[in-house]
Amino acid sequence: MIFGGTDADDAGVAIVTNGSNDAYVTRYVNSTNFPTTPSVLEPSKILFPGTQGFIAEVTPIFTSGLFVGKIVRSTLHAAEGGTVIPYAIANDNRGGIYVAGSTTSRALPGSHNDKTVPAGFVSKFNPDLTNISYSTLLGDALTGVALRGPLPVFAPEAPCGQCFQEVYVAGWQDGTFGDPNSPHDAFMVKMVEDTPTSFVTSTATQVSTNPFTVSWGGSSPVSSVVSFDVFVSDNGGPFTPFVTETTATSAPFTGVPGHTYGFFSIASDAAGNKEPMKTKADVVVKIADITPPVISPQITGTLGNNGWYRSAVTVNWTVTDPESGI
Repeated sequence: MIFGGTDADDAGVAIVTNGSNDAYVTRYVNSTNFPTTPSVLEPSKILFPGTQGFIAEVTPIFTSGLFVGKIVRSTLHAAEGGTVIPYAIANDNRGGIYVAGSTTSRALPGSHNDKTVPAGFVSKFNPDLTNISYSTLLGDALTGVALRGPLPVFAPEAPCGQCFQEVYVAGWQDGTFGDPNSPHDAFMVKMVEDTPTSFVTSTATQVSTNPFTVSWGGSSPVSSVVSFDVFVSDNGGPFTPFVTETTATSAPFTGVPGHTYGFFSIASDAAGNKEPMKTKADVVVKIADITPPVISPQITGTLGNNGWYRSAVTVNWTVTDPESGI
């Protein structure tokens, strides 16, 4: 498969599979019409002189008796004020595409590092190439990236929602800090994606007390968890905040008997990292309605001696149940 722009040199230098038939390719772009796809992070080239990176997902297509390639999605990786040149790529097959390289820009997307440039970088993309989780600057250039994990935070049998990733990068830096003419030194760094995890716990799927206690807890691979946001959903509706930025690990919740409530928690750690937002409940609890309905009768007619009626009577009644309704 051949792809690229038509008015300058483009090149691919690193490739990794997605665990199936597709593959991710990365390297640099000099052309102004390099093929990209809609809705990706950077579909258009930044208009300044300089080489820019690209990441493209390609898939084989069988047609006319031959396998040919097709671009599934493609984005540029660029920054204002400098070049971005990828050298290596890795895929964790869980939600992260890692690209390592070098840049001369201080405005690399996703980077919060205050570092002089040129600098090595590693950027984590989501698989559909629409977003960068982070970019980290290290050394003068990063030429290799490898992954280990996901590793369990709590126990070997922990689900991957409670796992963390180790990211290994290698490259070089100037032997004398700030002197580009000094001999290069090789280096390798192991990074831990210090993303906290948390969960709401419950010992029962149904309770008969109102209010009842909601408890939660969490952990982080490196930094300690410092606060929690807990969200609640009423009868499958949208999640809304229950408690926010709390250091407590439990709180009483008052709901409506007969209703079902879902809860999840989001942790923040001491390093400022926040657990990714969840889309479904950690636990679901129903508040049982243990109060019977109340019947109130009303009788009308002509009342005689000793409480006996001397005429035809009309009996009406009302039934109320303020908790579950009738």
